[in-house]
Amino acid sequence: MKKIKILTIFCVTLVALNLFLIATALLEQREHRHGRPEEKKDIVIHELQLDQVQIAKYEKMIHWHRNQIREADGRIMDLKNKLYAPLDNPNPNQMANDSLMAEIGKVQVEIEHIHYKHFQDIKSLCRKEQLPYYHDMTTRIADIFSNPKPGR
Repeated sequence: MKKIKILTIFCVTLVALNLFLIATALLEQREHRHGRPEEKKDIVIHELQLDQVQIAKYEKMIHWHRNQIREADGRIMDLKNKLYAPLDNPNPNQMANDSLMAEIGKVQVEIEHIHYKHFQDIKSLCRKEQLPYYHDMTTRIADIFSNPKPGR
């Protein structure tokens, strides 16, 4: 009886430890793949080997970029609220919905222009010897700065 009890406790401990390790690995992988904005900033600083003066300018660029994106995201939210508000209406106005969807699309295009300008600004920050690093980074920009993908 004593051996069975010890074996049961041992097995339960191993299962709990395995579950903990799996959960830790999954969370760490998710955080690594979809880092916080500060981590993304650090990636740019590290990969481009920015000096302190460049970092100060880059931080101002980040501030401008975030403000522009926040403002555009706010407009998209307002448009989506207008779009989805009459969902319970039995006779929705399809023309109005199409118009709102087109406006959302226009703002999304604006957001892409903001992102593109931001990366052009980063390039202008680089010295000649840093441009190869910038080029290498541009091949991975979408992966570095994209939002988490569903199911990954």
